[in-house]
Amino acid sequence: MLLGRNTDELGASEYLYAMHGIVGGRPPRVDLLAERVLQQALLAMIGEGLLSSAHDCSEGGLACALAESALHEGEDPVGIRVRLADPLPSTALFFGEAQGRVVVSCDPASLERVRRLADRYGVPCTKIGTVGATGGSFVVESTDARIEADIREVSAVYFGALPERMDAH
Repeated sequence: MLLGRNTDELGASEYLYAMHGIVGGRPPRVDLLAERVLQQALLAMIGEGLLSSAHDCSEGGLACALAESALHEGEDPVGIRVRLADPLPSTALFFGEAQGRVVVSCDPASLERVRRLADRYGVPCTKIGTVGATGGSFVVESTDARIEADIREVSAVYFGALPERMDAH
């Protein structure tokens, strides 16, 4: 589930720096009231034991938050399948760092209760996908683009990056 709304903001993002060497651009807007109610909704969901995971989208965007969530800190990474229907450019949708968004997962039996709590707080809540089996595929797609990888390969690259960099010097 995605709590909050996607936007087409890409300025000041990790994507611009990593892909184009650009450190700049207009940073994403911050709505402090929306952030406050999002945090209140999250605390209520956590308090009721409804969530299996929660990850903000502030560093690297939605695709990175999904990948980091699927990795489970290196222990038994799980596959995910996400379909985003937002009418936004794919790069901004996948890697924009719009504020006020959190990806959460829950047991399917808790889905409606999570939605009702989000509604109670006035927080947009959208089912965007499913969590799959351990070692499954990582798939994130929009209306015109797709990211697909074996989650074990993603895990090896992610957790091997620092040791590899240290060995290179």
